[in-house]
Amino acid sequence: RALGVEVPLMGDEDGGDMVRLDDFLSMIAAACQPDAPDDLSEQLLGATRGMAAQPTAPAGMRELGRVLNAILSGERNPDLADLPPDLADKVRKLLEQV
Repeated sequence: RALGVEVPLMGDEDGGDMVRLDDFLSMIAAACQPDAPDDLSEQLLGATRGMAAQPTAPAGMRELGRVLNAILSGERNPDLADLPPDLADKVRKLLEQV
């Protein structure tokens, strides 16, 4: 909320179920753990694909969706150059956890 950012769950582009960004990043970290339930990763992959493809979302949020989708897919050194600095910092902290 410090960034004024909430993200949709389960690829919900209509903004139905929203979660705070920090909580969403915690869910991403949990999904990247070896003992994570498969359905968590699948749910979050859908949500991040939805973020990346949302035409009305700000460019930074679409890029965040792309980066988080890459992390969920196993990428541990994603290109953060197109993220706003505050979001890039949050992703770097996430990468320290996965």
